[in-house]
Amino acid sequence: MRTRIIIFCALLAAPFALKGETKPGGYLSFEFLKGQAQSGASQGSFQNLRGGLFFAGDLGQRFDFMFEVGLKSESKLEMEQASVGFKLAVESDLRLGLFLVPFGKYNESNRPHQTALIRTPLNLAGVTPASWRDIGLVARGRMGFLRYAAYLGNGLGEKDGAAAGQHFKDINKDKGKGGRLGFIAGEGFEVGVSYYSGKYDGTNALRLTLEGADLTWLSNDYEVRGEYTKAIWKNPAGVPDGRSDGYFVLMALNFGKLQPVVSFQRSDPGDPSSGVRLLVSEEGPETLGARSRWAFGVRYFMSPTFLIKVEYDMNKEKSPALRNNAVQIQAALSF
Repeated sequence: MRTRIIIFCALLAAPFALKGETKPGGYLSFEFLKGQAQSGASQGSFQNLRGGLFFAGDLGQRFDFMFEVGLKSESKLEMEQASVGFKLAVESDLRLGLFLVPFGKYNESNRPHQTALIRTPLNLAGVTPASWRDIGLVARGRMGFLRYAAYLGNGLGEKDGAAAGQHFKDINKDKGKGGRLGFIAGEGFEVGVSYYSGKYDGTNALRLTLEGADLTWLSNDYEVRGEYTKAIWKNPAGVPDGRSDGYFVLMALNFGKLQPVVSFQRSDPGDPSSGVRLLVSEEGPETLGARSRWAFGVRYFMSPTFLIKVEYDMNKEKSPALRNNAVQIQAALSF
């Protein structure tokens, strides 16, 4: 299957590349992780190989295409994006196909060379799938100080929790829908709100609602980012609805090639007695309780396209406490 995807990607891009109409690119990264006894990497391990290759090009005056494949691990290759776009105006378009869901800012910019952190923030790791994608329609654009995105797709579904429930086909009659509104308040400063709603079970009875808020503040001297997420999932009659929330904030200072980074993160998946648990942490069931993390790190740009990141995570659980602090080193290349 992986070979067929790569061949398809090459065949798709070849005729456009010959005409010089494509915009190819990609990235590659790997990590070293060493942590305390309960971190999952107490022995120290080279892991988390990631990579990606994408092509974008014009199909005439008003149409274009975008195609991206991503290597999620040493043995897992997935399609990240595959869509055809129609330009509605100078700064707006409508796309059809597989797209990264515009919920917050992190989901669409989570590639290793795009993030200040190595590990996914706590509140995002358990609320939505990594590289959350959907198949359907998405409209994007900008009007003055307002940036907008709206989408309609198959939505998430039950598969060991919504955070793993990317089926890429509809399992009920309902469609997932949502969007993001971003308000630009000056050069490099933007605040946004996001929303998602969709039924997640095969009987078309239970609904998941996600709400979010994000902030981005960029300058030549620093980078400030933050996202708040909230989830409400409808449970069967007689069972209280489930709720979860969390947030992360980070700040990176710019000293040329060297950029110190600090982040605080918090996640509370809610009361486990409230019925169906949709929010499943990518770090395992032992960390499903309320928890927080201080992350201290540094980015060093060896060149404009190659960087090294070092991060130390201090994790704290409400109960029981775990010895799971960890240090990570990541090398990331973009081209």
